[in-house]
Amino acid sequence: MAFPLFFTGEDVSLEDAILRKISRLAELEPSRDELEKLGPEFQRMTGFFGMLEELDTDGVEPLVQLTGEEGLAKDAEGRNVFREDEVTAWETPGELRAGAPEREGDFFAVPRTYS
Repeated sequence: MAFPLFFTGEDVSLEDAILRKISRLAELEPSRDELEKLGPEFQRMTGFFGMLEELDTDGVEPLVQLTGEEGLAKDAEGRNVFREDEVTAWETPGELRAGAPEREGDFFAVPRTYS
């Protein structure tokens, strides 16, 4: 289904419009060629979701968001497998930094999460 995309004046398919919206939300700017390559991949992904809809889920309890006690890892007897939090005091900031896997000077080095 093609329709004029009001902000560009060009005819694009509904799939293209969806891909552009997803790209915009992901802060990407794919070229027309890249959109054409993404189209078949998008079709495969949506086809996969269609296959999932065909699964028989009768009798399967829906998964709910795990919060509180529900989300804690348990052993076979249902006990919490995580250790209790313990407050630990350090004599100097250097003792705290010494336990860091990576440092940059006096700071913890962590992977970039947003560019």
